[in-house]
Amino acid sequence: MKKRTGTLRDFILAGNEVSFDCEDYPVDAHLVWYGTGNYIKISGNIKFNQTRITFIGNEGRLILGANCSLKGYLVIGDGCLINIGKRVFINRVSDIRALESCEVHIGKDCLFADVGIFTSDMHSVINLSNETRVNNPQSIKIENNVWLAESVRVSKGSLIGAGSIIGGRSIVNGKIPPCCLAVGSPARVVKEGVTWNQNRLSADSLKAVEFTGGDIPLNKEVIRYLINNKRFRLVYEAMNHHAGIIGSLEKLPVFALWYYILAKSKITSLGNDDKILLDLVLKKSPNHKMALALRGK
Repeated sequence: MKKRTGTLRDFILAGNEVSFDCEDYPVDAHLVWYGTGNYIKISGNIKFNQTRITFIGNEGRLILGANCSLKGYLVIGDGCLINIGKRVFINRVSDIRALESCEVHIGKDCLFADVGIFTSDMHSVINLSNETRVNNPQSIKIENNVWLAESVRVSKGSLIGAGSIIGGRSIVNGKIPPCCLAVGSPARVVKEGVTWNQNRLSADSLKAVEFTGGDIPLNKEVIRYLINNKRFRLVYEAMNHHAGIIGSLEKLPVFALWYYILAKSKITSLGNDDKILLDLVLKKSPNHKMALALRGK
C-alpha cells in the first residue's frame, strides 16, 4: 500500500471518514495512512500536542472522547480500534498501538505519562517443536480513572481496573484489580483500596525516613561502621531487634553482644544485667582490651 500523509482534510479526501461533534475543527494532528475506509470519530474538543495518527491498512477506527489532550503516537492496524474516553490527559510522548485485529479501550478521566500500550509484540516467538507462533496478539482494556506513571508499559491482554495506579517503569502483562497500586516488572499489587485524584489535596508533610533496628543486618562490618560513626542508638536498637529474633541477648554472637554493651554505655549508664553480659563477653574473649577497660570502670 502507498504511504500518504497530511491533515484530517487530506485524510478525508483520500477515501477515509472523519466524524466531528465539536465546535473547533482540530487541525494540529499529523496523519499517516496506507489504505482506505479508515474512520476517526472526535466527540468534543480535542487537543493534539505533537500527535501523529497512523493507520496501517484499511478500516481501522479511532474514537476520541471529548476534552482529551493527546501527545505521541496512535497506531491503528488493519481493522483495529483505539477507543479513548472523555478527559484523558497524556502529558508526555506516548505510544499506543492496536495491531493484528485487536482493540485498545481506554476509559474516561485517565492520566498517562510517557507510556507504551501494545496489543502485539510486533515480532513472532516460534515454538521449535511445531513451528507455530506462541505470542498471540490480544486486546487491551484500561478502565476509567487509571493513572499510568512514567515509562509504564502495558502488554497485550492486559486489564487494568478503574481507579488503579501503576507505578513508574512498571510492566503490566495481566490483570490489575480496581482501586489498587501496582508496581514492578511484572506489575504486582502492593496496596489495595486506594485510588488517586488529579487535584493535589492538602496533607501533612512527613519527615525523611530513618533507619530502625530492623533494617540493620547482623554483620560485624556493618555494626563496626555504625559504631565508628557514632550511631550508637541505632546499633543498640539493632542488637535488641536481633536478640528478639534469636531469643535473648546472651545468644547473640560475641561481637554483637560487645557492640550492644558498648552502644548502651554511650547512651546511658550500664546496669547490673549489662555487667553480667560484659562478663560473658570477657569469658569468651578474655583479652578483649576495650571490654576489660569498660569492666574496670
